Amino acid sequence: MALAGLCVGMNVMEAADIGALFSILVAVFTLFQALMEDSGTITIKAFRGVSRIAVIALFAGFIAVQTVQSLVGISIQGVAGTGQDTETKAAHWDWATQWSLPKAETLGLAVPGLFGYKMDTPKDMMPALQDAYRSGVYWGGMGRAPELDRYFDSGSQGPEPSGPGLFMRFTGGGNYCGILVLLVAGWAVAQSFRRKNSVFPDAQKRMIQFWAVVMVLCLLCAWGRFAPFYALLYKLPYFSTIRNPAKFLIFFSWALVIVFAYGIHALNRRYLEPAAAKTADVFDRKWTFVIVGLFAASVLGWLIYLGEKPALVSYLEKVGFSDADPGSDTSASAIAAFSIGQVEWFLALFAIAAGLFLAVLTGCFNGPRAKIGAALLGGFLVLDMGRANLPWVTHWDYKEKYEVGTLNPILEFLRNKPYENRVAGLPFRTPPGLELFDELYRIEWVQHQFPYYNIQSLDVVQMPRMPEDMKEYKDALAPRGDLATAPLMAREWQLTNTRYLLGPAGYLEVMNEQLDPGQHRFRIVQRFQVAPKPGITHPTRLEELTAVPNENGEYALIEFTGALPRAKIYSNWEVNTNDTANLKTLGDLNFDPTRTVLVSTAENGLPATATNDDSGSVDYQSYASRNIVLSAQTTRPSVLLLNDKFDPHWSVTVDGKPAELLRCNFIMRGVYLPDPGHHTVDFRFSLPHRPLYITLSALVVGLGLCGFLFIASRRKTAPPS
Repeated sequence: MALAGLCVGMNVMEAADIGALFSILVAVFTLFQALMEDSGTITIKAFRGVSRIAVIALFAGFIAVQTVQSLVGISIQGVAGTGQDTETKAAHWDWATQWSLPKAETLGLAVPGLFGYKMDTPKDMMPALQDAYRSGVYWGGMGRAPELDRYFDSGSQGPEPSGPGLFMRFTGGGNYCGILVLLVAGWAVAQSFRRKNSVFPDAQKRMIQFWAVVMVLCLLCAWGRFAPFYALLYKLPYFSTIRNPAKFLIFFSWALVIVFAYGIHALNRRYLEPAAAKTADVFDRKWTFVIVGLFAASVLGWLIYLGEKPALVSYLEKVGFSDADPGSDTSASAIAAFSIGQVEWFLALFAIAAGLFLAVLTGCFNGPRAKIGAALLGGFLVLDMGRANLPWVTHWDYKEKYEVGTLNPILEFLRNKPYENRVAGLPFRTPPGLELFDELYRIEWVQHQFPYYNIQSLDVVQMPRMPEDMKEYKDALAPRGDLATAPLMAREWQLTNTRYLLGPAGYLEVMNEQLDPGQHRFRIVQRFQVAPKPGITHPTRLEELTAVPNENGEYALIEFTGALPRAKIYSNWEVNTNDTANLKTLGDLNFDPTRTVLVSTAENGLPATATNDDSGSVDYQSYASRNIVLSAQTTRPSVLLLNDKFDPHWSVTVDGKPAELLRCNFIMRGVYLPDPGHHTVDFRFSLPHRPLYITLSALVVGLGLCGFLFIASRRKTAPPS
């Protein structure tokens, strides 16, 4: 039980909310197992089960203490939308259930590729396999914004909803279970309900039935907002902080594998071992009719699906796939043909799987032929699962993807001292015909090349749980749809040290007139064009494109000279612990953040106001993600502002002596330098070590328990002297 607890805790450490759900399932299984034992009254068995759960929970918490503490800090405490009141839960229902499994896509568990694979299949697949998977893009509804579903359900009345986060889909259909796995698991469940002559003893019957119930419940929960079942879980404490009901498919698959293991073991005992039966009994002969019936129903379903191809094409056009060019790999007609073709593949593989299974039931692989039967079953399993999973095997040439040795001049410019400035893409609607760079920037540059070259960006790749302070900050600096508040966009870039912007060059004049009227601090550093990388004549993937300097290029690297430096010395500050007032001041376009810094920390010895004369300079000695060392020169008491996000786990020293970390401009870091002169300022990030030591101690205990069990088992099996 102690080792089981350590394993559960490790799962929480690796999988966060999935690990938490996993631990609940383990607790339910442990209690069920105890109640099904033969010895003791129901009260004793229940007490025994609860005691085992307590041991598992104790050791799970023992090893996962550090991770749990961190998860609470970044996913629950101080995170927008995690309140447990009825209003907050109701408001975040769409957010929590966006990734629900549409009920129709349950068929994808048995038919791989029915709804496509990845959203960009066959991109990044092995070249030799790409032709076989062309038009295999995912066309289902997983990840679709609930607003779009409601729009379609209402008959598509009015304009289609659009905006950030309103995805038509955002995932891939990768939940295939395996034809042979489903057949064997189904046989095992059916055998568990036999009253007489079952291949399973009573204890195993109960376990198979337990996992069958788990599969059904997990599938119902995976439907999320498309069925009423998940709404019941959502009402439980903190379940509203767990996103994506489709995660329950993980537990469905896990339970299915357990039932399959029971089934394949029983098949081996009954039909493959030398002493096994040579022919199927009455029950298994009836099961052959079930398999034949399922195959016949599948053939009928394929014929109906084939006849409904025009309706499928029409649906695909409604959900975002054009059929203007029927020869295109992503046309509605091509996608429909691919989907129907995947059903045909399913029928062929279903026939083979059924044939192998029935051959086992009829004793074809009994006795000396058992190894042949096992090899055929195993080989088919690998073939079937491998074919379905090939689209997820990604092949990259990292030198090509990251332009190693041939980096384009735009990124080469940005990677030079990247800690001094942030970068952002222009947030405006992309003009028709210029969408290519938007895709290149959002997918290849921000997600891949920026991290590779340590280029720091204001654009967030993924943040489903936004901290409250960041949400309040962004809301205070968000334009409100009129020209009067449009300059707030430039104010956010100014306060966040966002000096460089990327996008269509034609926006420059509009930005100067509307975002920075009067000062016109936007200027073009370099115009460029999107073009194929050297040696590529016909690009088919985004990573085959790059930026090429061009004086008349449609895109530009734009500099905003009004952005604050990453580090700046202020001799003028205002101390105010009222966050609402500080946010209002930051959003006031009459406030000059280049002259005054707002301090939200009431620090002993820091005057409430200061002079209006800034005098000082700051340089970098070193900059790393967890340790930043600055060299400051001041002529009077000053506040050093570092435009990196505040977090209480940062600490700061001045000339080797601890100093108080200040929260400046609502969300940034700073420190007070009371004495004029030269100072070395050292910012360090460090989480509390005690939880880490507890987790390390648990790992040592786990290794010790494993060693003890190993030695004890050897002693039990050792022959008497």
